[in-house]
Amino acid sequence: QLFSIQASGKDGKAKENLQTITYEYPVSEMSQDDRDYFYRMIPMKSVVDEIGGEDNLYFFTFPLISDPFISAAKLDKYIQLVKEQTGKDKVNIVTISLGGTILTAYLEMKREANQGKDIYFEDINKVLNVVSCLDGTDVMGDFYLRNFNTDDQFFFQEFLPMVMKEMNGYATLGHLINVALKIFPRSVIESILTAAVDGILDTLMLNCPQFWAMIPKDR
Repeated sequence: QLFSIQASGKDGKAKENLQTITYEYPVSEMSQDDRDYFYRMIPMKSVVDEIGGEDNLYFFTFPLISDPFISAAKLDKYIQLVKEQTGKDKVNIVTISLGGTILTAYLEMKREANQGKDIYFEDINKVLNVVSCLDGTDVMGDFYLRNFNTDDQFFFQEFLPMVMKEMNGYATLGHLINVALKIFPRSVIESILTAAVDGILDTLMLNCPQFWAMIPKDR
């Protein structure tokens, strides 16, 4: 039930009318809370001066539950918006994680629309990929196969504090959960993980094209 609101139907579309917050203006015009969240998720502060300030920095968002080519079409429109607002001929793109998957869908979409010509370089100056899923990730392939290693100390020591710190800036809750996990027998932990994975697969992943796009081509 935890992820039911984000469930996909067999047509690959979200069952609920989920809306993604979009920013059709530069980071300089964001609220302080949104700016803080943006910089916490995407460490771009070090390059702000190099690109001429926050007036030239934009944040493209897309829904997690979607089709990568739908998100790619939205990216194309967003690039045109940024060009119009800034008066620039081209944009630089920084992709992170699933953003790399959307970028590859965008490049494929533009290539097909222009009969194999690399026409997308008319809009893009440079691309910087930061831990981007350009050809998926084995983590996603393993997740679909329920192939997770509960002997990995990273999961029980570093993972949860890292996730919690990314979410709210504090790792304390993650460390407390780790302490609680160590109290339970390993069989109980594995049972909890299996149930959680089943729920995520059934509601979020099995029918969602954007998740399938994160599986490496050779798998």
